[in-house]
Amino acid sequence: MSRQNRNTPTTTVGGLLQLRLAGCSEEPDAESIREVERLDAGVREGHVRAALVLGVMHETGSFVTKDAKRAEEFYRFAAERGDPNGLTMLGIQLFDNEQYSEAKEYFEEASRMGEVEANVFLGTLYETGAGVEQNFDTAFQLYETAWINGSTRALRHLARCLQHGLGCESDLKESNALYRQACDSGDLTACLTLAHQYWREEDFDNAVEYYSQAADLGDVESQRIAGEYLALQDKNHRNPAKGVEYLQQAHNSGNRRAGYLLAVLYTQGRRVEKDLHKAFELCQHAANQNELDAQHMLGLLYIRGEGVVKNKEAGITWLRRASDAGHERASKILARMDSKTSESQT
Repeated sequence: MSRQNRNTPTTTVGGLLQLRLAGCSEEPDAESIREVERLDAGVREGHVRAALVLGVMHETGSFVTKDAKRAEEFYRFAAERGDPNGLTMLGIQLFDNEQYSEAKEYFEEASRMGEVEANVFLGTLYETGAGVEQNFDTAFQLYETAWINGSTRALRHLARCLQHGLGCESDLKESNALYRQACDSGDLTACLTLAHQYWREEDFDNAVEYYSQAADLGDVESQRIAGEYLALQDKNHRNPAKGVEYLQQAHNSGNRRAGYLLAVLYTQGRRVEKDLHKAFELCQHAANQNELDAQHMLGLLYIRGEGVVKNKEAGITWLRRASDAGHERASKILARMDSKTSESQT
């Protein structure tokens, strides 16, 4: 049976891991406070599922104070009652804390109880030699067992093994197929692996396809890369509006390069309506975050009086700041300005 054609359902631990990954930093409202109280009451009554959800909430700081120790207590509550999900989640927390030997014991017990995601983490221990003697054959077998039993999380690990011949013969075609399926299943690392690979090969169309998928999964740098390509570099002009959207998302998440690129678009009136004032604000924000191209551009905007009151002195200050940090074009502009000043004085 071909691995990439298998339908793999989400497991309970998989759902908890998604919740763990998403987290939530919002202040708790009245409803969320009541929900936490209901979950606490559930734990007092011995409900394992309530303990697992509270464990994730305390680990991520979702609607409660972030508290790793408290999270471990809830995971242990579930694990001590023989719940395979609790055993796995406790193992994962220990794994993240580099307590590999103890984590291995919980993963093994969960695996014996049929929890497939535990096999993925066990495989990682054997692949890396963390807490166990490194054994690629065992790692591959554990990943494959997890995949056969429904773990989409195992796909990326199997793909890596096939890519590098770890515990199996190298098979790049099958590896790429598994990476693609993992990416389509929402595995950010798989999407980035494919994107980086195609970018290195200068297959930019395929690279941007996977950067776009990573961008849709919330990866900020992928939003910047996909946005820059689609809005500024794609000769086929397939989806420039999406490119602008990605750049805006990246900028909203604090990516300074994305802010500068948006400033370029608003300065030129390219893909967006020309707006020099907005361009200046975006450029100034990026420049204050030490984006050198933005500092160079901000200097020119001041000197030309574009989007801001003309101020040659402020412009030179920003060009000097960029030049001092190694920006060649800013240095050349300053050199030409100095040369003209010297000529006018002779």
